[in-house]
Amino acid sequence: MTLKSLCVKSVAVLSFAFILFQPTPLDESVPIATLRARRAQEILGNLRSELSIDQQVQIALVPSDPFVFSVKRTTPRKDSFQLSMELGFLLKLTDDELHAALAHELGHVWIFTHFPFLQTERLANDIGQRVVNRSSFDKLYSKLWEYEGTGAVPSEELLGPDHNAPVIQVAESAEELAQMVALQSEHAGRPVKGLDGAIYDPYKPVTIQRTQRGLRERGLYSGPLHGVLDSPTMHAIYDFQKASYHLQLCGVPTPRTRMMLEQGSHTDPGPSTR
Repeated sequence: MTLKSLCVKSVAVLSFAFILFQPTPLDESVPIATLRARRAQEILGNLRSELSIDQQVQIALVPSDPFVFSVKRTTPRKDSFQLSMELGFLLKLTDDELHAALAHELGHVWIFTHFPFLQTERLANDIGQRVVNRSSFDKLYSKLWEYEGTGAVPSEELLGPDHNAPVIQVAESAEELAQMVALQSEHAGRPVKGLDGAIYDPYKPVTIQRTQRGLRERGLYSGPLHGVLDSPTMHAIYDFQKASYHLQLCGVPTPRTRMMLEQGSHTDPGPSTR
Protein backbone atom coordinates (compact mmCIF):
# COMPACT_ATOMS: atom_id res chain seq x y z
CA MET A 1 0.00 0.00 0.00
CA THR A 2 1.15 3.55 0.44
CA LEU A 3 1.61 6.01 3.23
CA LYS A 4 0.37 9.02 1.32
CA SER A 5 -2.78 7.30 0.12
CA LEU A 6 -4.12 7.37 3.67
CA CYS A 7 -6.16 10.37 2.60
CA VAL A 8 -7.05 9.05 -0.88
CA LYS A 9 -10.28 7.10 -1.41
CA SER A 10 -10.01 3.80 -3.28
CA VAL A 11 -11.97 3.44 -6.51
CA ALA A 12 -11.55 -0.29 -7.09
CA VAL A 13 -10.49 -3.25 -5.02
CA LEU A 14 -6.71 -3.58 -5.00
CA SER A 15 -6.19 -0.95 -7.69
CA PHE A 16 -5.29 1.42 -4.85
CA ALA A 17 -3.24 -1.12 -2.95
CA PHE A 18 -0.33 -1.61 -5.35
CA ILE A 19 0.72 1.46 -7.28
CA LEU A 20 2.01 0.82 -10.80
CA PHE A 21 5.07 2.99 -10.54
CA GLN A 22 8.41 2.40 -12.22
CA PRO A 23 11.13 3.78 -9.93
CA THR A 24 14.18 5.53 -11.32
CA PRO A 25 17.37 4.18 -9.70
CA LEU A 26 19.42 6.73 -7.78
CA ASP A 27 23.15 7.24 -7.95
CA GLU A 28 24.28 4.79 -5.29
CA SER A 29 27.62 6.56 -4.96
CA VAL A 30 25.84 8.74 -2.39
CA PRO A 31 26.96 7.07 0.86
CA ILE A 32 24.05 8.11 3.07
CA ALA A 33 21.49 6.90 0.52
CA THR A 34 23.21 3.54 0.21
CA LEU A 35 23.54 3.14 3.97
CA ARG A 36 19.89 3.95 4.61
CA ALA A 37 18.73 1.62 1.84
CA ARG A 38 20.80 -1.20 3.29
CA ARG A 39 19.46 -0.50 6.77
CA ALA A 40 15.90 -0.49 5.43
CA GLN A 41 16.44 -3.84 3.70
CA GLU A 42 17.84 -5.29 6.94
CA ILE A 43 14.85 -4.09 8.97
CA LEU A 44 12.50 -5.33 6.26
CA GLY A 45 13.99 -8.82 6.45
CA ASN A 46 13.54 -8.95 10.23
CA LEU A 47 9.94 -7.75 10.04
CA ARG A 48 9.11 -10.24 7.29
CA SER A 49 10.33 -13.00 9.56
CA GLU A 50 8.33 -11.73 12.54
CA LEU A 51 5.15 -11.51 10.44
CA SER A 52 5.79 -14.90 8.78
CA ILE A 53 5.72 -13.39 5.29
CA ASP A 54 7.34 -15.82 2.86
CA GLN A 55 7.07 -13.60 -0.21
CA GLN A 56 10.21 -11.74 -1.24
CA VAL A 57 10.03 -7.95 -0.84
CA GLN A 58 12.82 -5.91 -2.46
CA ILE A 59 13.44 -2.24 -1.67
CA ALA A 60 13.89 0.29 -4.49
CA LEU A 61 15.26 3.70 -3.53
CA VAL A 62 13.75 6.41 -5.80
CA PRO A 63 14.11 10.19 -6.13
CA SER A 64 10.35 10.65 -5.91
CA ASP A 65 7.25 8.53 -5.54
CA PRO A 66 3.75 10.02 -5.88
CA PHE A 67 2.82 8.07 -2.76
CA VAL A 68 6.12 8.59 -0.84
CA PHE A 69 6.35 4.87 0.05
CA SER A 70 4.48 2.28 -2.01
CA VAL A 71 4.46 -1.45 -2.65
CA LYS A 72 3.49 -3.40 -5.76
CA ARG A 73 3.81 -6.88 -7.16
CA THR A 74 6.75 -7.52 -9.46
CA THR A 75 6.39 -9.25 -12.80
CA PRO A 76 6.57 -11.89 -14.09
CA ARG A 77 6.90 -13.42 -10.61
CA LYS A 78 3.63 -13.23 -8.71
CA ASP A 79 5.08 -14.15 -5.32
CA SER A 80 7.41 -11.19 -4.91
CA PHE A 81 6.92 -7.49 -4.26
CA GLN A 82 8.80 -4.24 -4.74
CA LEU A 83 8.73 -1.54 -2.08
CA SER A 84 9.60 1.92 -3.43
CA MET A 85 10.87 4.52 -0.98
CA GLU A 86 11.25 8.24 -1.70
CA LEU A 87 14.76 9.22 -0.65
CA GLY A 88 13.86 12.64 0.78
CA PHE A 89 11.41 11.13 3.26
CA LEU A 90 13.58 8.11 4.04
CA LEU A 91 16.46 10.37 5.14
CA LYS A 92 14.17 12.13 7.63
CA LEU A 93 13.15 8.94 9.45
CA THR A 94 14.63 7.61 12.66
CA ASP A 95 15.05 3.86 12.97
CA ASP A 96 11.81 3.59 14.97
CA GLU A 97 9.87 5.51 12.33
CA LEU A 98 11.44 3.46 9.55
CA HIS A 99 10.34 0.28 11.33
CA ALA A 100 6.76 1.63 11.38
CA ALA A 101 6.82 2.64 7.69
CA LEU A 102 8.10 -0.77 6.60
CA ALA A 103 5.69 -2.61 8.92
CA HIS A 104 2.81 -0.68 7.35
CA GLU A 105 3.82 -1.73 3.83
CA LEU A 106 4.33 -5.33 4.93
CA GLY A 107 0.87 -5.17 6.45
CA HIS A 108 -0.51 -4.68 2.94
CA VAL A 109 1.57 -7.56 1.62
CA TRP A 110 0.26 -9.78 4.44
CA ILE A 111 -3.36 -8.83 3.77
CA PHE A 112 -3.02 -9.23 0.02
CA THR A 113 -1.64 -12.75 0.40
CA HIS A 114 -4.22 -13.77 3.03
CA PHE A 115 -7.48 -11.79 2.79
CA PRO A 116 -7.24 -9.28 -0.11
CA PHE A 117 -10.94 -8.40 0.18
CA LEU A 118 -10.19 -6.85 3.60
CA GLN A 119 -7.50 -4.50 2.24
CA THR A 120 -7.66 -1.21 4.17
CA GLU A 121 -5.13 1.27 5.53
CA ARG A 122 -6.41 0.64 9.04
CA LEU A 123 -5.97 -3.12 8.83
CA ALA A 124 -2.46 -2.74 7.35
CA ASN A 125 -1.57 -0.72 10.44
CA ASP A 126 -3.21 -3.33 12.67
CA ILE A 127 -0.93 -5.95 11.13
CA GLY A 128 2.08 -3.65 11.44
CA GLN A 129 1.38 -3.00 15.11
CA ARG A 130 1.89 -6.69 15.80
CA VAL A 131 5.62 -6.05 15.48
CA VAL A 132 6.05 -2.27 15.92
CA ASN A 133 4.66 -0.21 18.80
CA ARG A 134 1.94 2.37 18.28
CA SER A 135 4.07 5.33 19.36
CA SER A 136 6.39 4.73 16.39
CA PHE A 137 3.40 4.91 14.03
CA ASP A 138 2.23 8.14 15.66
CA LYS A 139 5.65 9.71 15.13
CA LEU A 140 5.80 8.41 11.55
CA TYR A 141 2.48 9.97 10.56
CA SER A 142 3.34 13.28 12.21
CA LYS A 143 6.54 13.42 10.18
CA LEU A 144 4.74 12.39 6.98
CA TRP A 145 2.15 15.16 7.29
CA GLU A 146 4.90 17.69 8.00
CA TYR A 147 6.87 16.41 4.99
CA GLU A 148 3.86 16.72 2.68
CA GLY A 149 2.41 19.85 4.25
CA THR A 150 -0.99 18.21 4.59
CA GLY A 151 -3.51 18.04 7.40
CA ALA A 152 -3.49 15.31 10.00
CA VAL A 153 -5.96 12.42 10.20
CA PRO A 154 -7.35 11.33 13.61
CA SER A 155 -5.05 8.73 15.11
CA GLU A 156 -7.83 6.25 15.90
CA GLU A 157 -8.98 6.34 12.27
CA LEU A 158 -5.58 5.09 11.13
CA LEU A 159 -4.37 3.03 14.07
CA GLY A 160 -7.50 1.94 15.90
CA PRO A 161 -8.23 2.53 19.58
CA ASP A 162 -5.22 3.04 21.83
CA HIS A 163 -5.59 0.11 24.21
CA ASN A 164 -2.96 1.56 26.53
CA ALA A 165 -4.83 4.83 26.94
CA PRO A 166 -7.15 5.20 29.93
CA VAL A 167 -10.82 4.75 29.16
CA ILE A 168 -13.00 7.69 30.05
CA GLN A 169 -15.86 6.56 32.23
CA VAL A 170 -19.08 7.66 30.53
CA ALA A 171 -21.27 8.95 33.34
CA GLU A 172 -23.34 12.08 33.76
CA SER A 173 -23.07 12.26 37.53
CA ALA A 174 -21.05 11.00 40.48
CA GLU A 175 -23.96 8.73 41.41
CA GLU A 176 -24.05 7.18 37.95
CA LEU A 177 -20.29 6.66 38.00
CA ALA A 178 -20.55 4.96 41.41
CA GLN A 179 -23.28 2.66 40.08
CA MET A 180 -21.12 1.82 37.05
CA VAL A 181 -18.14 0.92 39.24
CA ALA A 182 -20.33 -1.18 41.52
CA LEU A 183 -21.84 -3.01 38.57
CA GLN A 184 -18.39 -3.76 37.14
CA SER A 185 -17.21 -5.03 40.52
CA GLU A 186 -20.25 -7.28 40.82
CA HIS A 187 -19.50 -8.97 37.50
CA ALA A 188 -15.70 -8.98 37.79
CA GLY A 189 -14.06 -12.39 37.57
CA ARG A 190 -17.24 -14.22 36.61
CA PRO A 191 -17.09 -16.70 33.72
CA VAL A 192 -19.41 -15.76 30.87
CA LYS A 193 -21.99 -18.04 29.28
CA GLY A 194 -22.16 -17.19 25.58
CA LEU A 195 -25.30 -17.26 23.48
CA ASP A 196 -23.92 -20.47 21.97
CA GLY A 197 -24.03 -22.13 25.41
CA ALA A 198 -20.25 -22.27 25.83
CA ILE A 199 -18.47 -20.88 28.90
CA TYR A 200 -15.87 -18.14 28.36
CA ASP A 201 -13.28 -16.55 30.61
CA PRO A 202 -14.32 -13.17 32.06
CA TYR A 203 -13.57 -10.00 30.10
CA LYS A 204 -12.11 -6.79 31.50
CA PRO A 205 -14.56 -3.85 31.79
CA VAL A 206 -12.30 -1.78 29.51
CA THR A 207 -12.66 -4.42 26.78
CA ILE A 208 -16.45 -4.45 27.09
CA GLN A 209 -16.60 -0.64 27.07
CA ARG A 210 -14.66 -0.42 23.83
CA THR A 211 -16.86 -3.12 22.33
CA GLN A 212 -20.01 -1.27 23.41
CA ARG A 213 -18.66 1.95 21.93
CA GLY A 214 -17.94 0.24 18.59
CA LEU A 215 -21.40 -1.35 18.54
CA ARG A 216 -23.03 1.98 19.33
CA GLU A 217 -21.19 3.68 16.46
CA ARG A 218 -22.71 1.11 14.10
CA GLY A 219 -26.25 1.51 15.42
CA LEU A 220 -26.28 -1.94 16.99
CA TYR A 221 -26.34 -0.90 20.64
CA SER A 222 -28.00 2.00 22.45
CA GLY A 223 -27.33 1.10 26.08
CA PRO A 224 -24.84 2.64 28.53
CA LEU A 225 -21.08 2.18 28.17
CA HIS A 226 -20.85 0.56 31.58
CA GLY A 227 -18.31 -2.14 30.72
CA VAL A 228 -20.58 -5.05 31.67
CA LEU A 229 -21.34 -7.93 29.31
CA ASP A 230 -25.08 -7.92 29.92
CA SER A 231 -27.86 -9.34 27.73
CA PRO A 232 -28.34 -6.25 25.48
CA THR A 233 -24.60 -6.09 24.87
CA MET A 234 -24.34 -9.80 24.05
CA HIS A 235 -27.27 -9.64 21.62
CA ALA A 236 -25.74 -6.59 19.92
CA ILE A 237 -22.43 -8.47 19.58
CA TYR A 238 -24.34 -11.45 18.16
CA ASP A 239 -26.02 -9.18 15.58
CA PHE A 240 -22.60 -7.91 14.49
CA GLN A 241 -21.19 -11.44 14.30
CA LYS A 242 -24.18 -12.59 12.29
CA ALA A 243 -23.86 -9.71 9.81
CA SER A 244 -20.09 -10.09 9.40
CA TYR A 245 -18.11 -12.79 7.65
CA HIS A 246 -16.70 -15.89 9.32
CA LEU A 247 -17.26 -14.79 12.91
CA GLN A 248 -18.15 -17.19 15.69
CA LEU A 249 -21.81 -16.71 16.67
CA CYS A 250 -21.47 -16.56 20.43
CA GLY A 251 -22.39 -13.06 21.63
CA VAL A 252 -19.06 -12.49 23.37
CA PRO A 253 -16.28 -10.17 22.13
CA THR A 254 -13.80 -12.74 20.84
CA PRO A 255 -10.45 -11.36 19.58
CA ARG A 256 -11.50 -11.72 15.93
CA THR A 257 -14.85 -10.06 16.64
CA ARG A 258 -13.06 -7.09 18.25
CA MET A 259 -10.62 -6.83 15.36
CA MET A 260 -13.44 -6.77 12.80
CA LEU A 261 -15.43 -4.33 14.91
CA GLU A 262 -12.50 -1.93 15.24
CA GLN A 263 -11.07 -2.03 11.72
CA GLY A 264 -14.02 -0.22 10.15
CA SER A 265 -14.01 -1.87 6.71
CA HIS A 266 -16.80 -2.73 4.29
CA THR A 267 -17.56 -5.78 6.42
CA ASP A 268 -19.41 -3.59 8.92
CA PRO A 269 -23.11 -4.45 9.16
CA GLY A 270 -25.86 -1.93 8.66
CA PRO A 271 -28.08 -0.61 11.47
CA SER A 272 -29.81 -3.19 13.60
CA THR A 273 -33.47 -3.99 12.98
CA ARG A 274 -33.95 -5.44 16.44
